[in-house]
Amino acid sequence: MFCLTSRERKALLFIASLLILGASLRYLRYNYNFLVFKDPFLEELDKDPTENLTFPININKAGLSELESLPGIGKTYAQRIIEYRTHLGPFKKIEDLEGVKGIGKKRLEELKKYISF
Repeated sequence: MFCLTSRERKALLFIASLLILGASLRYLRYNYNFLVFKDPFLEELDKDPTENLTFPININKAGLSELESLPGIGKTYAQRIIEYRTHLGPFKKIEDLEGVKGIGKKRLEELKKYISF
């Protein structure tokens, strides 16, 4: 049927062995956390930045870092919120946040449960 030389059979056997070994390690890694090396730096990145904060956050008193901890709010949006409330006064209701450039109804819905006045 197949006429393989001794060298070709060894190469084929080697490749098949590698495939089986790789599949076995992948199975063990994903099902049993086998051979998962933990890097402390990466663990810090995986931590939830909102872990140590208490919600809801008062949007009228929050600083830059507190605002950045809100979902969907990065440094730029946090600065815009602070500038908006500095120039126009405190927010009175949730809909006032729509006046901040880039914050629309969708983002506002995400923020509702995390902010207070």
